[in-house]
Amino acid sequence: MRKAVQDSKGRRPKVTGYRLLDGGEWARVSGFKPPLHSTLEEYMAWRRGLAVLKVFWASEEVGHGFIAAEEDGRILVAARAYRTPVYFHQKSHWRVEVRGEVQDIHLAEHSEEAMEAILEASEAYLSISHMSLGVSEWRSTYWSLLESCGLSPYSRSVLITWPSSKRIPKTPNTEVKVKLASPGEEKLARAVQTRSWGFFIPPDFSAQYVLIALLDGKPVGCAYVNKATGNIDFGVHVAREHQRKRIGTALLEKARRIVESLGLRWMTVVRVLALTKLRESDMVALSFYTACGGRLLREYRGFRRKLRRRKLAIPPLPELG
Repeated sequence: MRKAVQDSKGRRPKVTGYRLLDGGEWARVSGFKPPLHSTLEEYMAWRRGLAVLKVFWASEEVGHGFIAAEEDGRILVAARAYRTPVYFHQKSHWRVEVRGEVQDIHLAEHSEEAMEAILEASEAYLSISHMSLGVSEWRSTYWSLLESCGLSPYSRSVLITWPSSKRIPKTPNTEVKVKLASPGEEKLARAVQTRSWGFFIPPDFSAQYVLIALLDGKPVGCAYVNKATGNIDFGVHVAREHQRKRIGTALLEKARRIVESLGLRWMTVVRVLALTKLRESDMVALSFYTACGGRLLREYRGFRRKLRRRKLAIPPLPELG
């Protein structure tokens, strides 16, 4: 392990080295319990499927490893570390083509020294500079430790879940027909997303079921259901002029039925939020998903080192449901 960097209070980690663990040992050491899955293997397959989203905590994982930092032969902290591409929409945060990412941190000792130790270990394992390392964390008790170690939040996201065996608790619009689009019908999804988002992400028909909501024969909503993960990739979209007509509810219920038929226990959706404010569009989306029975399972925050740190006021998530 390379020479440790001082933390914000001038202290150095107590750890003198790190080692790689296999998945089973790492799961035992960390007490890892996948939130939606029975095994670590299922969790990692879900992670691979989420890479299509290309968000800060769900993107391509290269050079993946389970690592542990030790002190006198005792594991002090464990985590997953990997490299990930820096996509075009992330260039404002990073000045490199590939960066490091640390997730699923488990601290045996709740201290700044332990947190700094896993950051140092990850930098050494991934052979990257400390300015190229990101950390995604959902435990609020770890957020303050990361900031004490000199990292600052730069992105924010939520994971919302539904049990696939339970119907959506709102009644869909009965006048809406939801159809499965076929390759060559991308224009139907484009017609919706450009009126919802203002831009278009093409579907991958080999990996996603593409749902189109039709009202009077015209496309008014769409959703991409990931065949491997049960995630609604990029969320539910309804053309602005047709929102609040329970069209999104019809899409959610159809998506749920597909996820259940795939033998997956959970349907999910990932929403990236603005960091320092809750936009009206964020509030509308969160209210819609939770009103339709979605449970806000986790809030992920992304952290990184900055040359010029500043304290950010991050608003708490609203009480919904």
